[in-house]
Amino acid sequence: MSFALTLLILLLTGCLAISAHSQPSWKNYPFDLEPGHPEAELMFPGAEANHPNDMSDSWFVTGTLQGQTTGREYQFVSIFDRNDITAVILDFYQVSLFDLGTGTYGTFTDYDLPVIDILDQRLHYSNDYLNLGFDSSAGHATWANVLNATGLPTPFVYNVHLPGVDSQSNKPFSIDLTIDMQNEPVPFGADVLRGIFTFYAQKGTHTYFQTGPKMNGTVTFLDGTTEKVQGTKGHIDRQWFPLYSGIFTPTGRQHSHEWRQINFDNGEDFSIWRQFDRVNNNTVIEDTGATNYDPTGSPTYVPDDLQVEYRSYAKYPRSRFSTLIPPPSQNMYLPSSHILTSKTLGMNLSVNYVQPIPAVTLPIEYFEGPATYVGTLHGQPASGTGIFESTLALYRDWELVDVLSNSVAHLPPSSFSPSGPGASALGQLVDGAKAYVSSSPLKDNRVAAKAYLESKVRPALGTLVNAQDKATMLEILDDLEASFALVLQF
Repeated sequence: MSFALTLLILLLTGCLAISAHSQPSWKNYPFDLEPGHPEAELMFPGAEANHPNDMSDSWFVTGTLQGQTTGREYQFVSIFDRNDITAVILDFYQVSLFDLGTGTYGTFTDYDLPVIDILDQRLHYSNDYLNLGFDSSAGHATWANVLNATGLPTPFVYNVHLPGVDSQSNKPFSIDLTIDMQNEPVPFGADVLRGIFTFYAQKGTHTYFQTGPKMNGTVTFLDGTTEKVQGTKGHIDRQWFPLYSGIFTPTGRQHSHEWRQINFDNGEDFSIWRQFDRVNNNTVIEDTGATNYDPTGSPTYVPDDLQVEYRSYAKYPRSRFSTLIPPPSQNMYLPSSHILTSKTLGMNLSVNYVQPIPAVTLPIEYFEGPATYVGTLHGQPASGTGIFESTLALYRDWELVDVLSNSVAHLPPSSFSPSGPGASALGQLVDGAKAYVSSSPLKDNRVAAKAYLESKVRPALGTLVNAQDKATMLEILDDLEASFALVLQF
């Protein structure tokens, strides 16, 4: 008997695992998140499962955990990713575990690459409900619905076993949890997009998220500590793509994105996307916007009303992390601390990574780490935690002028010498280089740019009195000048 027929019979006979009186109406299978809109493809449990008619599927889960023995706070992040590109597969499993008190973390990635494993794929899945497995070198990773006594999935309750071996220290770590979701799934874009958005120029991408995980289990950290943990803040995120997810970004760098996942202390949760056209001057493109889960009302979507003021950057640690796709430059900077604002949402948040350089090994440059969000929401004081994910790696000359300019502008006053230029004057000197560089290489005057930087900017940076700040600014300047030799833009 087919899974769908068995599920239908049990539904009609009232034999579902969890009775209706003890669970909210959404916490039953089948559940249609967008009734009357089958194009949204948000019928559960199928929405959680593999989508055999789509070329790419991505499963993401994160959560904050409290150690019951040490009192440590942890955050884990994991991705299972399927890409069937005609006769080629490119699947991967990624997991990271952070100590939120120290910023120490372990991260692990394993690929199932084309051709050689085509007859023995390492990623396993179901087309009926969530049942993922990946045969990694760190062990068999799983994320699956808990099954009831009849063999059917318990609605929105999962077990995860996420093993890893840190790519830097070679120390093992693992996360073993039961996750019982307490909040209803939310289509990204709420009733505006209904979970169908444009990702990296690919229209018809499907996505939803879900928050409010009740988590219990154990973690083993890098130092060998194994302890029981529990938590209630986290996020599940799903995307599935009709075509290969990177079809319109051949090297992964023609488009970039920033994604912020926030769990506010007031119970409100957000999924916030910003996407960039790297070919067209890093223009912000669709779909960019913020979707919330509001425990007191319906989800809302605010498009095209997000502003970011970058305050610092972190250099991608090329000596410690590699990318599957060769980089056009060895010197790339990704945004770090910043201010995120939205007039519509009354939002003004200071965003800071817990680990300053949360690099993970993925096909392209990727920062993915825990972040704090502090400021205002709806005009009221607010604070929260979550994830800040970014692929916005900056390396071209005109981008690095901005990196240097923004970095100088946000140095503390104690970094400046009374006898040298202050933040404003030094920022103006750096901005003067913009007259010689352009997002169009044919308009660059690199000889004049280097002469200007050497005669005006380098001496001014040399007056900084904080040794670390001076070294950082001069390193950015060196990398800016090195970018003049770039041949490939992507």
